[in-house]
Amino acid sequence: TNYERGNISYKNMKNCLEFIGFSPKTFGYQEPLEEEFLE
Repeated sequence: TNYERGNISYKNMKNCLEFIGFSPKTFGYQEPLEEEFLE
């Protein structure tokens, strides 16, 4: 569950995937709670 701490944040990944018509759940990611990736 460390992917949101990598080079790309969960939110940025989500936005990029939605831009091309996917969602993180397409690839089996579980959506973290809001407070896990608020800055």
